[in-house]
Amino acid sequence: MDFDSFIITITLSAADATAHIVENPFTPGVLRHQIGITLVLVAFLGACGILATITRLRGFTDMKNSVSPIRRS
Repeated sequence: MDFDSFIITITLSAADATAHIVENPFTPGVLRHQIGITLVLVAFLGACGILATITRLRGFTDMKNSVSPIRRS
């Protein structure tokens, strides 16, 4: 997935989640600020995406290092 798709997906997911939070009748009044909730969710989802990418890249490096001795023999 390229970077543009990643940003669009995060933005749409955060906006949808914000709509559900704001429309929920049990949501406290403090959490009814749409822009603030959306920004927090975008930051959270972006951080999760970055951590997932770093973990995936580390996994590929570990896998490559563990396969290297097998290829040499």
